[in-house]
Amino acid sequence: MGEKAGSALLVARARLAYAEALLAEGEAQRARDTAFTVQQWFAAAGNPEAEWRAWLVVSGAQKALGDSAKSRESAQKAAQLLATLAQKWDSDSYKSYLDRPDIQDRDRQLAKLAAAR
Repeated sequence: MGEKAGSALLVARARLAYAEALLAEGEAQRARDTAFTVQQWFAAAGNPEAEWRAWLVVSGAQKALGDSAKSRESAQKAAQLLATLAQKWDSDSYKSYLDRPDIQDRDRQLAKLAAAR
């Protein structure tokens, strides 16, 4: 639908959701590749909110593939981007974002990946 509508943002968001689904289904290699591609798009578009979530998928996929060092590095990139949102957004918007159950779940995943050895 995004391609038919000519919306690159919609396509990128769909690809991020696809990468998350791939990871959940145990297809770590495809999840990593898809998430890394979409992460680059979000970085170029200046969208740190979606970019940190893409790095989270990359990190989870790298962990599943047995590369703990790269997983931690990607988790750190995700954490840095998440922290930039606090600077870009007003405090109420940032707090509201962090209070979302989906973001709380991702933040817990991020903490585990960043601390994993």
